[in-house]
Amino acid sequence: MRISSLNIKKFNKEGFIIIPKLVKKKSCSLLIKRLNEFKNYKNALKNKDAVFEKKKIKYFKNVNFYINDFNILFSESILSISSKLIKDRTYYLNMGLHNKIPGKLETPPHQDNFYWCRKPNNALTAYVALNKQNKKTGAIGYLLKSHKGKTYPHKKSTVKAFSSYIDFKDKKKKNYFFPKLNPGDVIFHHCNSVHVSSQNNSKNYERKSVAITIYGENTKLDLGMKKKYLKNSK
Repeated sequence: MRISSLNIKKFNKEGFIIIPKLVKKKSCSLLIKRLNEFKNYKNALKNKDAVFEKKKIKYFKNVNFYINDFNILFSESILSISSKLIKDRTYYLNMGLHNKIPGKLETPPHQDNFYWCRKPNNALTAYVALNKQNKKTGAIGYLLKSHKGKTYPHKKSTVKAFSSYIDFKDKKKKNYFFPKLNPGDVIFHHCNSVHVSSQNNSKNYERKSVAITIYGENTKLDLGMKKKYLKNSK
């Protein structure tokens, strides 16, 4: 799939881009339907792939293993765009469903690469919005240009499904941009982009999205970083 030079420049400058309607709206509706129909979480819980909160699914790692329809998100278009953005051949590692239920607090600031431990940091996330999202309903937010810096030290988190977070003291680093998303919009963000998600202040709306992990072929595991991550995940 083609991607404009302006999109590539924006990704390099800000650390993320949004490609509207990259996934069909009817596909997003189907995936939400299949998720709502799915009831047998026994194996997912056994494999520690499912995290619940208030009896509702919060995080569902490897959701495509349990609900085959989610494999449609492993598209050539997403992989092609990813390769152009990080200037490397890319491959899919996994995906995870994120569901923010009403009343839940914000997700703390973090970088995906603290979890992934890649060196060089040639990797990204394709974040697929399955339904409408804005700051009121728990949208994802980005600290612009943060991908150009280091992978920050992360502290151990008490938030379910997020083992680690960045404890920013500088108020200036709380200036996040929260894009409004429609079903099928896909955000590609660099693995070092600092991001959060806002509190879901709606009464009964569940914000649903899928985060797909994508690596460049020339990135490798950094064992030193891995030790730091494992310390927080215990």
